[in-house]
Amino acid sequence: MTCGAAEGPFADNLVYRFGQWLLCEFPQWLTDFLSIVALSV
Repeated sequence: MTCGAAEGPFADNLVYRFGQWLLCEFPQWLTDFLSIVALSV
């Protein structure tokens, strides 16, 4: 599974798209979130 736009038969599959988000976007989101929390403490 690669990052980027979903293509082919999986383009409309929400589970597939969520899996892509989890692998591609979530780690960066989590890093940003934790750094904000750390600054707020």
